[in-house]
Amino acid sequence: MIPKPNYAKPGVLVALTSALLFGAGTPFAKLLLNTVNPWLLAGLLYLGSGIGLTLYRRLKKASSVNLPR
Repeated sequence: MIPKPNYAKPGVLVALTSALLFGAGTPFAKLLLNTVNPWLLAGLLYLGSGIGLTLYRRLKKASSVNLPR
C-alpha cells in the first residue's frame, strides 16, 4: 500500500511551488542570455528570490529569528 502524501504541512506546498517556479524560470532565463550578461541575470534571479521570500514572510507575519551565539 502506498502512503498518501501529507500536504497539510505548509512547507511541502512552499517547496513544491518554489520548485515549479524555478523550473518555469529556466527557459525564460535562457531566452534572456542572448541579450543579458550572465552576471546580471544571476543577480536578477537572486533579487527575485529575495523579494519573494520577503513577501512570504510579510504575508505570514513571521517573527524574527533569534540565532544562538
